[in-house]
Amino acid sequence: MSAMEAKVFEAFRSAGVPDDKAIAAAEALSERDPDMSAMKHDIASLKSDMITVKTELGMLKTDVSALKTDVSALKTDVSALKIDVALLKWMAGFGLAMGAAIFLKLFLH
Repeated sequence: MSAMEAKVFEAFRSAGVPDDKAIAAAEALSERDPDMSAMKHDIASLKSDMITVKTELGMLKTDVSALKTDVSALKTDVSALKIDVALLKWMAGFGLAMGAAIFLKLFLH
């Protein structure tokens, strides 16, 4: 019986638990100890993983912020292109109207 089992056994005995039940309870608690050790290891592993996830999330936030800036710049560029296309449409329309006017003037005169 280990020191921990002995302490648990004595605690149960002082509480008035019969010897056979106190021994069984002390042994059951000592069997849980390796499981607790494994659980502590798993928790430490999870904490490490969470730190990694937090770090990667921070990097992702930075990347998303940069992407938002790039999209904003693209929106500005597209707006400028829309204005240029509208101007080209008016220029083409005016050129067609002038061509039609010249054509009509040649044949109607």
